[in-house]
Amino acid sequence: SPGSYIYNHQMWADNGSTGTVNMTFTVDKTGTYSVYFYWYSYGLTAPATITVEGSTVFSASLTPSGVGSTSTTGTFSASAGNTIGVATSFPSSGWAGHYIYIGGSSYNNRSIALTVNSDIPTSGVIKVSDFYGGRAS
Repeated sequence: SPGSYIYNHQMWADNGSTGTVNMTFTVDKTGTYSVYFYWYSYGLTAPATITVEGSTVFSASLTPSGVGSTSTTGTFSASAGNTIGVATSFPSSGWAGHYIYIGGSSYNNRSIALTVNSDIPTSGVIKVSDFYGGRAS
């Protein structure tokens, strides 16, 4: 994945062909992920589906008005070690562009906001083992 995205694709289809994407990847952090889906075509409809461990967490179907573009955004949650799937099959007439960007706190940022020390007790009897997994904020 290039640059500031966790995942992105920028796919084109020309002259009546069909573009397809069927990708999977694994995330290494638990958190909320952001999605940006952009579609440019001659008034055709394109879908996009994102799954976590096989369950759909984001689904959209975009159709621009005439020649042009349209977009939508969303968020989904995933846990460390989860497999994320990205799938689409989109049409073209002269040409069409299908873009999906997945990031952390925003679609163009790889950072995931993590809760700091949420499992460490703040009162009562405290044991050394309560601090395993804690981190400095």
